[in-house]
Amino acid sequence: MKRSWMQYVVAMSLLLTLWLTGCGQRGSSVTLRPVLETEIRRVEAGERFTAKTNGWFLSDRYMIDILQVDVEN
Repeated sequence: MKRSWMQYVVAMSLLLTLWLTGCGQRGSSVTLRPVLETEIRRVEAGERFTAKTNGWFLSDRYMIDILQVDVEN
């Protein structure tokens, strides 16, 4: 079955419209802040460490869970 150039133009116009309207939608926003190398320090179990700034300790198990999170709209 041979398609006319008009069918292609209509199909491309529809795809372009869908793509542009999809990009124009606003959902919940996410702010990403890069983590500096100085903000992360690996600590082995049993190792004594005194931090120079206030912060939190996260176990390897928890970090792996965080790094494997999927973001959904």
